[in-house]
Amino acid sequence: MAEPPAQARFRGARALAWLIVALVAAAAVAWIGAQVASVRAPWLFFPLAVGVALGAIAGGAALAMHLKHRPTLWFGALASSAVVVVGMHFLAYRASLDTPRSGNLAMITEAFPDVAERHGTAPSAGFSDFLTRMAQQGRQLPIGIIARGGWAWATWGLDAAILSAAAIATVLALTASYYCDICGAYYRLVRQETLSGSRLRRLCETFDTQSPPDATGDFRYLACRRGCGPERMTLAFRTPGSRSSHLNAWIHPADRAKLFQQLDQTG
Repeated sequence: MAEPPAQARFRGARALAWLIVALVAAAAVAWIGAQVASVRAPWLFFPLAVGVALGAIAGGAALAMHLKHRPTLWFGALASSAVVVVGMHFLAYRASLDTPRSGNLAMITEAFPDVAERHGTAPSAGFSDFLTRMAQQGRQLPIGIIARGGWAWATWGLDAAILSAAAIATVLALTASYYCDICGAYYRLVRQETLSGSRLRRLCETFDTQSPPDATGDFRYLACRRGCGPERMTLAFRTPGSRSSHLNAWIHPADRAKLFQQLDQTG
C-alpha cells in the first residue's frame, strides 16, 4: 500500500497558456452563441448548453495540457464564462448598429431625434445604453411574462449564473482524473479487465478482503505516465440482485509487476 499523490501545485507557464486558450475559445463560443441566439435561444436551456460547450473545450484543453491546479481551473472557467456572457451581449449591440434601417425611418430619426428617442428608434449611445434600452423594452419569457427593467436584468443574471455553473462543472468533471504532481501529468489507464472465480479471490486475499459470492470484479489500474508516483487500483464488485461495492488501493510502482503476475496466474 502507498500514500495517495500530493495535490497539484500551481505551474505558471502552463496555467498562462491554458488561460489564453480558454479565453480565445470563449470568444469563439460567444460569436457562435450570438449567431444562434439571433435565431432561437430557449430560456434556461440555451445558457446551459453554451456553458457545457465552453466547459468541454476548456476542460479538454486542460487535459491535453496536463493542468490540474484547482484554483486555476476555477478562475479560468469563471473568466471564460464572463467573456461569453459579455461577448454575446456586445455582439448583439454591434448587430443592432449594423442593421440597416429603412429610408423613411432614417429620415424621421435625423429630423426628429426627440421622437426617435421616445420610440426607441434612435441608435444607442453605447453598450450600456443598449442594455438599458433592452431592459426597458422587456424580455419575453416562455411562461407568457415580459420581464422589464430590473426583472430583465435578473433574468440575464440567471442566464450568466447557469452558464458559469455549467462551464465550471464540466471543466471539473473532465479534469477529475488522478494526477501526478511530480511529473505534472494525468494518470493513464494501464490495465482493465473483468475478474471472476479464483483470480478474483486471489486478488481479494491480497488486500485482506472477502469476495462476495457469485461476484465478478471490474478491475482497473491507473498509473503515472513516468512511473514516479503511487498507482491506483480499483475493483468494482458486481453481484446479481445486489448493489455493487468497491475495493480501492494505492500501490507502490515497484509492486505492480508482482500484482499483475498474480492476476495472470490460472487455476
